[in-house]
Amino acid sequence: LVVNNDAFYARSRTLILDVPGVVADGVYLGETLEATNMVYTSTTHSVFFGVGSAGDGTKRVFARLVRQGSELSSPFSGSIVLDTTPPFLGNFVPSNGAVTSRAWVKLEGAVSDDTSPAHVLVNGMWADGIVDDQFQYDRYALESGSNVVQLVAQDAAGNATTQMVLIVQDTSGDSTGP
Repeated sequence: LVVNNDAFYARSRTLILDVPGVVADGVYLGETLEATNMVYTSTTHSVFFGVGSAGDGTKRVFARLVRQGSELSSPFSGSIVLDTTPPFLGNFVPSNGAVTSRAWVKLEGAVSDDTSPAHVLVNGMWADGIVDDQFQYDRYALESGSNVVQLVAQDAAGNATTQMVLIVQDTSGDSTGP
C-alpha cells in the first residue's frame, strides 16, 4: 500500500492511498483489521483516506482487496508519520530589540519538534547548526540602524513557524535604544 507517494511524513490527516499494479474490483481500508471499522471504495488508485485516530505520530492503514464481489485478499498495510504541529522557535539571543555597536552578531535560539526533525533559516540562509534543540548562525552582519531578521523553523512534514527579531546597530556610543 503506497501512502502519500511513499512520503515518510505528512502534515494533513487526509492521506492519498494507492495500490499499484493490482487487478481488483475495490479495496477495504481502515486503521484496524476489523472489517466493521473498514471503509470500501470501488477504486484502488488515488483514494483519499482520512486518519481518524488522535494525535501525531506513526499511522498505519490496512487494506484488503476485493475481487469478484466478495473474495478478500490477505491484509496488507502502509504507514506514514503524521505531524500536524509546527515546530517551536524562540528564546533568541540577542533578544528582540537588542542594541549593539558590533558589526555582526551571533544569533542563537531554541527550535524543537516532537514528531519530526526541524531546520532553521535565517533570512533565507541555513543556520550553521542545531545541537540539543539549539540553533546558531555564527556571523550575522548588521547594517547601521534597525535590522529585522526573519527566522523560520520548518519540520520534515512542512509545518513552519516564522519569527521576526529586531537588532539595532548603534555606533554612536549611546547605549539607549531609539
